[in-house]
Amino acid sequence: MNYLVKDRPTVTLMLKQKTAAGLLAEIDEGLKFGTDCFGFQIDMLNAEERTEENYKKIFAAMNGKPSYVTNYKNGSPDKSDDVLADELIAAFHLGGTLIDIRGGMFDNNSPEFSKDGTAVEKQKAIIKKAHELGAQVLMSTHICDRFVPREEVFDIMLAQQERGADIAKLVTSANSQEELEENFEITLLLKKKLNIPFLFLCNGTHCRQHRLLNPMLGSCTYLTKLEQSAEAQPVIEEVKTLMELNEYKNLPWED
Repeated sequence: MNYLVKDRPTVTLMLKQKTAAGLLAEIDEGLKFGTDCFGFQIDMLNAEERTEENYKKIFAAMNGKPSYVTNYKNGSPDKSDDVLADELIAAFHLGGTLIDIRGGMFDNNSPEFSKDGTAVEKQKAIIKKAHELGAQVLMSTHICDRFVPREEVFDIMLAQQERGADIAKLVTSANSQEELEENFEITLLLKKKLNIPFLFLCNGTHCRQHRLLNPMLGSCTYLTKLEQSAEAQPVIEEVKTLMELNEYKNLPWED
C-alpha cells in the first residue's frame, strides 16, 4: 500500500484524541467526511491506552486507508530511542503504513537532527529494516523555536534523503512576512533539490498561509484536523475548499 496519492497533495487527517475510544470516533468522522490517510500519533495516546489490542482496533477502523504513525520522544520521555523504534515497527506489523523516524534518533545531544556517525548508522539500519518488512519511512526534524535558513534546510533534508527516507520532513517557523516568503521560496527550491517527496512545514505567527498553500507548491501532503484548535494544521473543510477550487481530481470526499 502506497501512502501518497499520485498527481496531487495527499490529505492526511491527524488524529487528536488521547483515548482509543476517542480515536475510533474521530476515525469514523474522518471516514464520513473523506480523507486519503490517517495520522496516528502514538505519543499523544494516554500511556495506559497504548496496547496491542487498541492498536489493532484503531488500524482496523481506518477501513483500509493508509496511516502515518509517529512515536515522538516528548510523548514518552523515559523511553529510549531503541524502544520507540521497536514500537514503531510493532505498529507497522499491526497495520501502520508510514513510520516516522526522527532525524535525531539515537542521539540525546541532538534530538531533532544528528550528525553523529553512530546515531546516523543506527537510523540507516532501522530504515533498512523497515523497508525489508515492507514499511515506508518518513524522516522528521522539528526546529520550531527559530527560523531555519535555506541552506540549513537543504542540508537537513538532503541528509534525510541520503539516510534512506521515502519522505523528508522538516518543520521550521515563520514569525514575519519575510520568513513566510522565504519559506515559500524554499519549497519551490526543494522540488529541484530533492529526489524524494518532502513535507516542509512551519509554525509561528505567520504559518497559516504556508500550511494552506504549500502542498500546492510542492509539499506532498496536507496535515489536517477535524476541528479548529490551537494547533497549526488547517481544518480539513478548508483543505477541501482549496483543493476543489484548484480542480484536483479523485478527491477522497468524492468517493
